[in-house]
Amino acid sequence: GFGTSGDFLKTQGTGANPAWASAGLSKLFLAYPSADITISNDTATTIACNNEAMDTQSGYNTATYRYTIQSGDAGKWLIGYQFYTRAVSSGWMTEVRSFLKCNGADTANKSINTAMIHTAAELNYNTSSAQVIVDASEDDYFELVGLGANAAAEDISVSGGNTPYATIFYGIMLG
Repeated sequence: GFGTSGDFLKTQGTGANPAWASAGLSKLFLAYPSADITISNDTATTIACNNEAMDTQSGYNTATYRYTIQSGDAGKWLIGYQFYTRAVSSGWMTEVRSFLKCNGADTANKSINTAMIHTAAELNYNTSSAQVIVDASEDDYFELVGLGANAAAEDISVSGGNTPYATIFYGIMLG
């Protein structure tokens, strides 16, 4: 027979006919803020990734900004993000932190905490990114949290939309 879109022919060994197989990376999501958003200076804030580029399992909630592992999808997941920030006006940023939280907390082996801390006024734009492979259970949920601070105590802008340096939050089931 014929395969379907995304399938490939897989060898079955010497002398055996090949068979159609799935590429295997069919469970994934990618979310992003629809426009630039502002977060308060020095305040940890869940990033409002309110748009989806893809969500094959319907696990991403654009109202809570969380991805929840669906029934039957427990296993190894690559979860990651790119977080692009800048000071709202002219103030130099002194600290940028980004967090990937699991079930609302820094859960051992399921979360990421990255930081760029500058003691001198030297950072105006910042892109940080991170990825982690987790053993996710059904109903685990993940969210992207960011924090930025600057010497002038100004709010922080998080880049949204689908610009080249936009903030994104994503996951791919590995198996």
